[in-house]
Amino acid sequence: MLILASLLTVLLTLTAPPDTFHLPGGAVVRLEKISLATFEAAPVTPQLAAATGLDSVAVTRREARRLQAAPRVLRRGYTLTLQPQRGTTVKLVSAPFSHCNTTYLFAGSLSGIRHWLVETWVGCEAVVYLLIDQRTGQKSELIDYPVVSADRRHIACATNDLRGMFDNGLELWRFSARGTLQKQWFRATTDGIAAIRWADNQTMLLRMANGTRVSYRRLRLPAE
Repeated sequence: MLILASLLTVLLTLTAPPDTFHLPGGAVVRLEKISLATFEAAPVTPQLAAATGLDSVAVTRREARRLQAAPRVLRRGYTLTLQPQRGTTVKLVSAPFSHCNTTYLFAGSLSGIRHWLVETWVGCEAVVYLLIDQRTGQKSELIDYPVVSADRRHIACATNDLRGMFDNGLELWRFSARGTLQKQWFRATTDGIAAIRWADNQTMLLRMANGTRVSYRRLRLPAE
């Protein structure tokens, strides 16, 4: 039954109009058109400055400053070590000269949700993000920078890949009652999503882009 339910969700997603999402559990949400003024009226979630490339001197200095503010995170050569309050030590080993050319950079602490943020560079341009629970060491891989709702219960992230390396789409995560971060869904979109703002704890505003064409949409999450 679970397999049939999953197949049905995929089928509905593939056949859904471009302005709707079919979500797990059968809920359908609309991407309502909104104005630029409505989008800009929503608060901007503060973000840690992300690297725009792998310039060794600038990146090393930036990471060193952030490591000074995070005593349980250490750098030893290519190895980034994060020690949670309980649980197993997390070790991330960069391999900048390997076939995959993977580099891990400590981006800082998101104190509001008690997670560390790590940039994961694959090659020189593709970047995804790891959220690591400061209490347990649980790792969650996100498709892009986490945008946290005001009540700190949801995290949204989205892609706007003009090079075609990744699928454009929107990803939603939620914290359980115990504080464990859980992925809820990912939905592909034809247009990339260049920015996300939370209008309230259940409503996302999206700036969507396809080349020079830009539009703004509102997505209301179903009641939990």
